[in-house]
Amino acid sequence: MAKRENVDRLTISIDANIKRQFDLVCRWKNTNMSEVSQALIANWLLANAPSEFLKSEQKQND
Repeated sequence: MAKRENVDRLTISIDANIKRQFDLVCRWKNTNMSEVSQALIANWLLANAPSEFLKSEQKQND
């Protein structure tokens, strides 16, 4: 995985069995939990956040 400049850490609590299964499937798919989590969160934001909110956040980061 390439090192990204604008990265922040997120700590969550998750059921131990789900974490173990998640890690196992990520390794089986030749990826890692961070990449999959980031993709899932990005997709969730697109599906659930008002588009105006995402646009205003994007402008602040530019």
